[in-house]
Amino acid sequence: MKKSTIWSIVVVAVLALGGAGAYFYSSQQKQSQEQTASSSYSSHMQAGKEAVKAKKYSQAADEFDQAYQAKATAQAKNYQAQAENLADSVKLAKTTVKYASALNLAQKAQEQNGGYSVMTSQAKKLVKQLKAVKDNYDSEIKPLLNKAAKAMEDGDYDSAASTYSSILDLPYINGAYYAKVRSNVKDLLKEAKSKKEDSSSSSESSSSSSSD
Repeated sequence: MKKSTIWSIVVVAVLALGGAGAYFYSSQQKQSQEQTASSSYSSHMQAGKEAVKAKKYSQAADEFDQAYQAKATAQAKNYQAQAENLADSVKLAKTTVKYASALNLAQKAQEQNGGYSVMTSQAKKLVKQLKAVKDNYDSEIKPLLNKAAKAMEDGDYDSAASTYSSILDLPYINGAYYAKVRSNVKDLLKEAKSKKEDSSSSSESSSSSSSD
């Protein structure tokens, strides 16, 4: 066999081995990346579920989003959407009196396709709670607020203060989802008492002036 032929065979063999080695390395690297992504996905999904159990929905949504970034699955996306709706619902109910909007978000979470069963169950309970809160606000609190506002317009500050106080005495008013109502009513009560005092002072001054 000619020397040149032997060298050609050697070169081909070396190139073949090099190509096989590169393919093996690339394959191993890809497999390692997939394992890392899978591990990260599982870790974030589990962390999200733990956050859900603690009713930390914003944290749960973030964990599910990170899980989706690691591995784009429909489950992670559905869980994230469900957690975000619950987080927004609870925030609205605790910081505003937009109970209809809060209820709508809770219902979306309850009806989430491919949602997490624990969140679905929690959403169902939240829907029931918010329906009761909205009913109390619409049928009892709001009419009392309107009555007190009318008394304020008429200058009947004593009656207004009494009505505001009656709202703060309602048996359910210290519930978590009445926080904004309590805050607003306390401010209004303070205003009514202040105007009542100012009005009394003015009356006394007028009476004193008349006597003189």
